[in-house]
Amino acid sequence: MPSSYDELFARGSLMFGEEFGATASYKYFDGDNDEGDLTEWSRTSQTAIDSFWAMPSPQVQWALSYVWHDQELDMPASIPLFDG
Repeated sequence: MPSSYDELFARGSLMFGEEFGATASYKYFDGDNDEGDLTEWSRTSQTAIDSFWAMPSPQVQWALSYVWHDQELDMPASIPLFDG
C-alpha cells in the first residue's frame, strides 16, 4: 500500500445522433512508499481508453476501442553475489 499517492481520472462521452457515439477516459496514478518500511518504491501508471461505437439498426451493433497503458515501477533491487 502506498503511503501517499495522487490520482486523476477523467471520462467523457459524445453522441452523434442516435446511432453513433464516442467515449474517452484517462487515469493517472502516482504512488510513493517512502516511510522506510523495509522497501521504498514509487509507481507511476497512466491508462487511456478511446471507444467508438455504432448501432445502425436493432440487429447490428459494433464497437472499436483502443487502450494505451504505461506503467513505471521504481524499486531498489538487491542482488546477492556469492563467491565459491
